[in-house]
Amino acid sequence: MTYAGSVPPREAHIVDPRRPPADRPVGKADMEPRLDLRRIGLFLKNYQMVFAGFFAATLFFGIVFIRFAEHKYTASLVIGPVRDTNQLVGGIDFTASAAGSGLLSALSQPKVTPIATMKALLHSEPVARKLLADPAIRDRFFPGLWDPTAHAWRRPGGPMVWLKSGFKSMLGLPVWVPPSPGVLQQALTTALEVSDDRESGFTVLAFSDRNPAFAEHLLTSATNAADAILRQRTRDEATRRISFITRRLDGDGQLSVDHRAVLIRFLANEEQKLIGVAAGTPMAADVVLPAKASATVTSPNWKAVLVASLILGIFLSLAAIVLLPRRWVPGPLQWKVLPYFMAGGILLGSVAAMFAG
Repeated sequence: MTYAGSVPPREAHIVDPRRPPADRPVGKADMEPRLDLRRIGLFLKNYQMVFAGFFAATLFFGIVFIRFAEHKYTASLVIGPVRDTNQLVGGIDFTASAAGSGLLSALSQPKVTPIATMKALLHSEPVARKLLADPAIRDRFFPGLWDPTAHAWRRPGGPMVWLKSGFKSMLGLPVWVPPSPGVLQQALTTALEVSDDRESGFTVLAFSDRNPAFAEHLLTSATNAADAILRQRTRDEATRRISFITRRLDGDGQLSVDHRAVLIRFLANEEQKLIGVAAGTPMAADVVLPAKASATVTSPNWKAVLVASLILGIFLSLAAIVLLPRRWVPGPLQWKVLPYFMAGGILLGSVAAMFAG
């Protein structure tokens, strides 16, 4: 169909700001994309109720999440390396004098720093086994599962537990795994943070919990458990070496004077280790700063939650404008559907909170 004018009557009110006037030729600058603030302002004005509804819903969800989420405090403990237990006896470096005696092959150990062993033990099953014997730690990680009368773990019950068990059974997963040192070890690997401070060279242990006193207790207990394991290992190794050296000194009459002197120095060194074990000196790490919890809540981060809520509101608003049928999206005069959008935003936020929790 041909119109008398140059513009169809139904589209005469539409004006493209990027199109130059009819009396001016089209130039290169007219074809370049540019930010049209007028169109953006018109778009926001037309769909202001959509943005307002979703912003209100997501902000409401963020506030509710901050209010009812589990508030956690972070405790930290700082440790540093101790002096090497293989110290000099009487100011004499007997290791160098024993280099040619052939004893280093039997008495030397790999060059692994004690504090590196300490950090590895913190996430190990032996430490988890010691911590599992602590009633406070056991009840915090596995609440209500320990039967003090029978001294055994009991299987939890309830409708939700049976529902989850049935779902796991359908997927071929274990229905219930009783608590064990291995299970606690997996939990500690995630919850107990071990990091090195590059500036000071110290190692920082951190743990977050809703009870700041428990967070401090766990860090102290984990450090003591790792030190106790190293202490027992040091005692056993020193005892074996003392027995070995004593047998060499008593049973081998062909030893030279220098060889016997080296063995005596080795024996004195192992005795010195046993003295340190008995005295209670740290085996691998000195506690530079004891466990101390933060004075304020560290999780959740309310600033990050509110910013994420506003960003979610923007994406939900744009998705509603683009994906929903036009008659469902409120324009300048469609005020009645605003509650539906607010309810939808609150519903989505509640679902997200269930999964996040």
